[in-house]
Amino acid sequence: MSDIIVFLLILGFFGLLIIGTKETLKEQKEVSILVQTGHTIVEYLGGSPYLNVASKGNLKPNENVLTFAYGNGNKPINTKWSDIKSVEVKTYEQITSDITAGRMLLLGVFALAAKKQTVHRSEYLVVHCNEEGVDYDMVFSGTGMGALASRINAALINYRKKI
Repeated sequence: MSDIIVFLLILGFFGLLIIGTKETLKEQKEVSILVQTGHTIVEYLGGSPYLNVASKGNLKPNENVLTFAYGNGNKPINTKWSDIKSVEVKTYEQITSDITAGRMLLLGVFALAAKKQTVHRSEYLVVHCNEEGVDYDMVFSGTGMGALASRINAALINYRKKI
C-alpha cells in the first residue's frame, strides 16, 4: 500500500514538473515574440499619474505614442510624444547622488558623515513628461535600458520632425 502512495507522489511530482516546464516555455515564447516586435520587458517603478502601482510589462515606442502595456486585460498607458520632454538613462549611483545633493542642502557639512550606499549596477530609464502643465517622471528598470532609450529618442525625433 505504501509503495503505491510513494509511486503516486512521484508521478504527481513529475506531472507538476512537466506542467511547470510547459508554462515556462510558454512564457519564454511570449517574451521572445514581444522582443521581436519591438517591445522591451520592463518594470514600472512609478511616476505616472495614470498608474500608481509598480508593475511588470512591456514598453514600446509607436508612431504617435510611447505605450506601456502591463498585466492581463489592463488598458495600456499611452504617453503622447508631444507630452514627453526628454528621456535619459540613470544609474543607481546617479539617482542616489541627486538625493545626496538634497541631503547636503538639508544637513550641511554633517551630510558628509552620513553613511553612503553600496555600489549597484542597475540602470533606470527616466521619461520626463509634461502634460496639462504638470511635470512628472516615469521610471522603469530592466535590461538594455540604454538601447531602449535610443529607440525612444529616435521615435521622438521622428515625431518632432513631422510636426
